[in-house]
Amino acid sequence: MGERVSMSVHNIVFDMGGVLLDWNPFSYASQVSDSQEDADLIFEALFMNHAWSLGDSGTLSDQWVLESALSKLPERLHRACEVAWRTYPEMQAVISETNELGRQLHEAGFGVYILSNVSNRFREELEPRIPLSSCTDGILISAEELLMKPDPRIFTRFCQRFDVDADDCLFVDDLELNCQGARAAGWHAFQFNGAIEPLKCEVSKLMGFNC
Repeated sequence: MGERVSMSVHNIVFDMGGVLLDWNPFSYASQVSDSQEDADLIFEALFMNHAWSLGDSGTLSDQWVLESALSKLPERLHRACEVAWRTYPEMQAVISETNELGRQLHEAGFGVYILSNVSNRFREELEPRIPLSSCTDGILISAEELLMKPDPRIFTRFCQRFDVDADDCLFVDDLELNCQGARAAGWHAFQFNGAIEPLKCEVSKLMGFNC
C-alpha cells in the first residue's frame, strides 16, 4: 500500500465459491465419471439443475436436490452422481491468496465478512474448509436468510444484521451480476477474476491508499 489519502470503506465482504474456494463443478462431475459424456450428464443434472438454486435459496432440502438430479439421469449414473453430491465440498480447493488478504485486513482492524449463495450444508461441510472463516466478523448465507444474490435485499439484510453502512462495504464476487446487485444496494463491488493484484489495488484505493 502506498500513501494514505482518505478512507471510504471499512468492511470487505467476500463471496465463497470462486473467491475463497474454487468453484469448478464440471471438474467435480468429471472426477466421478468414466467419460466426457457421463460428466456432461452429471454436470447438467446436478449442478445446473434449477433444484440446486432452490437448495441455495433454502426452499428445497439438500436431499431433494440430489433426488431431483437422480431423476434426470440413467440409473447407471446414480452412484456417480451421489458421490459428486456428497464429496464436492472436499473437491473445492482453497484460494489461498484471497484468504490471506482477508486475514491481513482483519489483523489491520478492518471488518471482514463472508456473504454467499449456498445451501444449509455450508456450516458443517464448507465453513471449516475456509481458512478465513476463523477470523471473520460475520458470515451470512442465502439458505438461512431465504434470500439470494443478486437480489439487493440480501445486501440490505447483511447491513442490518451486522450494523454496517452500505457505502462502507466492498463486496468481492466472481460474478458481475452479483456485483450489480451489491451496487444496487449502495455497496462498492469488485468482480474477482482470479488475479489477486487487481483486487489488492481496488481494496487499497477504497481504503484510502494510493495503489
